[in-house]
Order: sequence, then C-alpha cells, then structure tokens
Amino acid sequence: MIIEELKRQIESEKETIKNEKQKIEEEKQKLETEKKTREPKPTEQQKTLKKETTKETEDQFMVKIKEYCKQKNVEIIETTIIKKKTEIDLILSVPSVVGKVRYYCKAKDKKKISEGDLSSAVIKGQTKKLPALFLSTGELTTKAKKELDNELKNQIIFQMI
Repeated sequence: MIIEELKRQIESEKETIKNEKQKIEEEKQKLETEKKTREPKPTEQQKTLKKETTKETEDQFMVKIKEYCKQKNVEIIETTIIKKKTEIDLILSVPSVVGKVRYYCKAKDKKKISEGDLSSAVIKGQTKKLPALFLSTGELTTKAKKELDNELKNQIIFQMI
C-alpha cells in the first residue's frame, strides 16, 4: 500500500514538473516574440545608407597614404590599422638607387608629432629589423625636431603627406 501511494505521489510530481517545464517554455517563446517586435529591423534604405557610408569613409587617411605612395612609386606590402582613421603601420617597398628597400612605416594623422611618436616608430622598426619611415599629416614639435636632428638622425625618415 505504501509503495502504491509513493508511486502515485511520484507520478503526480512528474506531471507537475512536466507542466512547469511547459509553462517555462511558453514564457521563453513569449519573451523572444516580444523582443523581436521591440527591435526595429533596418529598412532597405537604412541598409544601403549604411553600406554607402562605410564605403565612402574608407578611411580618408588611408586614401592619402595610398595616393602619396603612388606618387612616390612606393609599393605597400603590408598594412595594419592600429587606430582607425589616425594610426596605421605599414611595410613598404621603397625604390632606391640600389634597388627596392623595405621599410617599416608608422603613419599618423595628427597635428603635432612628438619625439615619443618618432622613438616608438624607430623601436618598432628595430623589432621588425627594418629601417623606419614616419609619415604624418602634422608637424614636428620643437623637441621632436631636435631629437630627429640629433639622436634619430640615421634611424628614421620623416615625411609629411
């Protein structure tokens, strides 16, 4: 008798658990449906606008670098974007009298270039075992000019683009 009563109790609890699981699943589905209706889907116009803006702003700084390299007959071998639209690391093949020479290039789009910027470019070039080239849209600070003339004289080439 006790065994049968326990069996009924177990069956009853199984049924309760089954019902609870079903309720939880229904609640999940309701929440997912609500979430989908709350999140507005982008229209076709918004999608095309988004594509156009990403293509349009393909990074004006990178475009400047490419144009500069094309003018100077420099080949871009490798590009690494460090900070979007402001800092790019490149490996360049620069034509010279003795043939093409590979350079590590740090390109920065900022108004003032400090001695720290130049030094970090030299160090990064040394780690890659390449001479360093620094391209910038801005001007050197007075400290950076002194550093370039004295300490970094034979280690880095600075160019404005």
